[in-house]
Amino acid sequence: MLSKPLIHIREGSVFIDGNITNRNNSEKLHELSEVLELSSIKGVLRWVNYPSFGFLYCDLNLEKQKELYFERKEDVIEMRMVLEGTCVTNSATNSRITLMDRGHDLNFYGANKKCTNYQVLSKHLKLLVISVEKSYLQESKEETNELLRSFCSNISQMKSTSLQERSFTINKKMNDAIHQVLNHNKKGAIKQIYLQSRILELLRLQLEQSYSSEHLYLKYGLKDDTVKRIHLCRDFLHENLDKSNITLSFLARHCGTNEYTLKSGFKSIFNDTVFGYWKRVKMQKAQKLLLKSTTPIVEIAESIGYKNHRHFSTAFKKEFGLSPKDYRKQN
Repeated sequence: MLSKPLIHIREGSVFIDGNITNRNNSEKLHELSEVLELSSIKGVLRWVNYPSFGFLYCDLNLEKQKELYFERKEDVIEMRMVLEGTCVTNSATNSRITLMDRGHDLNFYGANKKCTNYQVLSKHLKLLVISVEKSYLQESKEETNELLRSFCSNISQMKSTSLQERSFTINKKMNDAIHQVLNHNKKGAIKQIYLQSRILELLRLQLEQSYSSEHLYLKYGLKDDTVKRIHLCRDFLHENLDKSNITLSFLARHCGTNEYTLKSGFKSIFNDTVFGYWKRVKMQKAQKLLLKSTTPIVEIAESIGYKNHRHFSTAFKKEFGLSPKDYRKQN
């Protein structure tokens, strides 16, 4: 049975550990939930655990930025999915990865990778971490995709590896499978079979999406290094939503490319201009704050780089058809 991950939450240092056990009689359980009621972090942690797979789901509200440390005991394939919020973490090969709303990646952590830290940049984080045994992905001479062949080869050699050194976006099929994993009424043996089938479906969708994206980049003539730099730009934009004076030339220098490559490559990958994308993400953050908090509109405007709240109101109304004040009232 995969063991429950150990979790450190840096506040001073809050540490949650232990295997999945019934605290009354120490009988092994397949599921455990734990409520956090700390001074600056509240929420729920949920573990589900079976012999060859398991997952951890976190739904956390944080007053300020925190670091979470997940410690694992097995050599596992790990599917990481951020359903809401933003965090910065490392891949299995120590590349810096930003996982934001609806972002995911796929890694294998070998014997030398027992701990992963997540720097949480948002006040609310919904994170799903699914672990499956390495036997789920084995080398095959029939494998024609170089990306997957390399990933499986590294797993067989017990080398920590990432399918790709970047995050991807959770699509509708993935979102449906995630909903089925987290919300179902199955029990007993049927529950185990059901969860395993949904998790295998998620793994398949992750692999296929990565494979499809590789062909897309080739179609647009984008080299792997260029794609990484464009994703670095995307991550930088998400991490600096409170800024307003960033230029394209600055972004190009920051990401180690030129303006033309950044503009054309960004449009090819994200189907939007650099600043069109940035504005859309800002408006989405404002929308969530209006719906889920009582934060004053002036403060919401400042949090996404608008010093003049009237300019913010104009931009928000253009995006959603209502002023921020009216939008909050009607929702």
